[in-house]
Amino acid sequence: MKEQVSQEHKYDTEEEIFNEIIPGYQLTIDKVLKTGVTLFPNNEIVYWPPNGRRLRFTFSEFNERVNKLGWVLKELGVVGGDPRRMGTRVAILDWNTHRFLELLYAIPMYGAVLQPVNIRLAPEEIIYVMNKSKDEVAFVYSDFLPLIKAIVPKLEYLRKIVVMHDGEEQ
Repeated sequence: MKEQVSQEHKYDTEEEIFNEIIPGYQLTIDKVLKTGVTLFPNNEIVYWPPNGRRLRFTFSEFNERVNKLGWVLKELGVVGGDPRRMGTRVAILDWNTHRFLELLYAIPMYGAVLQPVNIRLAPEEIIYVMNKSKDEVAFVYSDFLPLIKAIVPKLEYLRKIVVMHDGEEQ
């Protein structure tokens, strides 16, 4: 006779999961993160940069980091939007990194407008895109400081730049 393994589940059916986590099945970015945190809180997200050290975060830790970024956005004066108006436009100039992923979640969850800038564009094209988007805040990886310094005089709306680097985590 086979022995049955008992596992405790908070939810009995898939429908119960989606009704609590994703009411009305709206698959917005905050619901994607909430699903990961609820169903897989201890599963890891691994980032292993070329020639760098491997970083590991559980979904719960990742959620904490994203929420901390929300406070950073608030301190920077970023305003969330609502149905009547758009929030502050926030640009990201970074490689495909854990920082980029965290900002990819934090900015829209805060209610601001996410503007990932294609770093492979020519400087004049980046100026055009950032001006057309009316980016007010930019998160810039240190590799792109020479670029941003060269184009900042032509960026009509940019008022704050946050420089990111691979220093010690704080």
